[in-house]
Amino acid sequence: MVMDAATTPSAALDGYREHAYDSFFYHGKDRIAEPHDHGILKGSVQLLSWQVAGRSSRPLPNWLLTKVDEITDLELTDQTFPGGRPTATGKHIKWDVLFIRVKPAARQLHVVPKRKPR
Repeated sequence: MVMDAATTPSAALDGYREHAYDSFFYHGKDRIAEPHDHGILKGSVQLLSWQVAGRSSRPLPNWLLTKVDEITDLELTDQTFPGGRPTATGKHIKWDVLFIRVKPAARQLHVVPKRKPR
């Protein structure tokens, strides 16, 4: 299923329900990520994902916040993930409007807190 930046939130619901990984390009880099939140933040439609593979300027896996209108070649893959991940702080982004959040995993995933630089 290929989607473009004009995709409405309702068209992406299957990916959230099925916990399917997304494959897409963002700022010229290929990414594979678990979609977690889709909503409006600071006036723009954005997607919060847990990037697990592809290219990134940061170590992977890591959280990735993307502006939907800057995503290209978005595809839902056949691979799935268990569900929502807890955050190290237990807090979520405060969205202006939250369209959808992936359901939590049936079993709790282990969260490794990020180390503070020394």
